[in-house]
Amino acid sequence: MLYFAEVLKNFEKLNLKSADSIAFSHLLHKDIAIYEAFLSVYFRPNNFYCIHIDKESKHKVWKAVQGLVKCYSEKMIHGKIFLIDKKDSLSIRWRRDEILKADIKCIEKLVQLREASKFPWRHSISMAGTELPLV
Repeated sequence: MLYFAEVLKNFEKLNLKSADSIAFSHLLHKDIAIYEAFLSVYFRPNNFYCIHIDKESKHKVWKAVQGLVKCYSEKMIHGKIFLIDKKDSLSIRWRRDEILKADIKCIEKLVQLREASKFPWRHSISMAGTELPLV
């Protein structure tokens, strides 16, 4: 994980402001290597990460993401990383409203966390699991 370079870690501990936290809503269904790369580059322990996995995704995808969540949860300071339960996840169909419903599920959970946080996030980003932003 690139985050844990000591200089960056110490800077964030000393200079954190509420405005610096971001909420991410991620929709995954397969190929979690891109999502794993996203976390290794963009993870910050004060951000909030909600992950929705397609209900029909393979078991190995669910297990792999659960492992990522467990690993990164241990590194959180004021933020949180969590997975929408399989019983609450949706089967995503492109060009249908399930994509929006899955994203809304994450945003609702993130808003609940925002209201209870000492360092609430001020901006949110919705992303597909296959996106790896340049900036």
